[in-house]
Amino acid sequence: MLSDHGIPAIICEDRRQETVMYNIFLTGAKRTGKSSLIRKCLVPYRDALGGFSSQRLLDVSGKIIGYRITDAADFEVEKLYEPSLPGIFMLRGIVDRACYTMENTIDLSVFRDHVTKMLIPEDQTLIMLLDEIGGVEMLDPEFRSRLYELLESDMPCIGVLKENKDSANNAAFSSEAASLRSENLMLQEFLDNDPSSCLICLTDCGPLFSQDATEVSAEAERMIRDFLSQIVRTN
Repeated sequence: MLSDHGIPAIICEDRRQETVMYNIFLTGAKRTGKSSLIRKCLVPYRDALGGFSSQRLLDVSGKIIGYRITDAADFEVEKLYEPSLPGIFMLRGIVDRACYTMENTIDLSVFRDHVTKMLIPEDQTLIMLLDEIGGVEMLDPEFRSRLYELLESDMPCIGVLKENKDSANNAAFSSEAASLRSENLMLQEFLDNDPSSCLICLTDCGPLFSQDATEVSAEAERMIRDFLSQIVRTN
C-alpha cells in the first residue's frame, strides 16, 4: 500500500495491523536509483533469488539504446550492447554504431517464451525479484496472468513498478499506448490496495510530497531491509 503522502516515511497501515507483507515495490521517475537500491539490499540474498532483472544496453558513448532481460542474480544494471546478447526485448533501430532511428524494435516473445518461466519459483527460491514490471511485457496475456498469480501467492516479491507516464513511452507501440497505461494503472492499483503489498514512491508522487530525496531513499532502504529480514526469519 502506498502511504497517503506517496512516500515511505509513513509505515503502511497493514503493518500496524500486523498483516503479513509479501510484496514490496519501488516506483518513481527514471534514473532515480530504484534498481540500484534494491540490488544493494539483496546482496546477502543473491543465492536465494528467483525472477528477473531488466538491464540497460549502452552504445560506446554511453547512450541507452536498448534493454534485455537477465537472471535475477545478475546485478549489472547496465551493459555494453552486443548483438549476440540473449534476452534483448527492446532495441532502437540501429543504422550504424553512431546513428539510430527513433523507433524501437520490441520482441514480446522474450517475455512469452522465456520470462514467463522465470516467474515460477524454484525449490531454493526465497525471494522473487521483478525488475521491472508495468511496461510492454503487460501486453502479453500469458506473462500478465502469471505475474498476478505470483503477486497473489505467498512467495515474497520485490521489484520496481514502472511509473505510469513512462509505461507507454515507446514509438513502436504507439497504437497500444492507452492499453499499456491502463494495464500499468491496474497493476499500480493492485499493489496500492492489496493489504499484503507495499508500494513506495521515491520521487514526487503527489502534492504532499515534501521530503528530501536522500531522506526518502534512506527510509525506503530501511523498509526493504526489514522486509527481507522478516523473510529470512520465517524460512
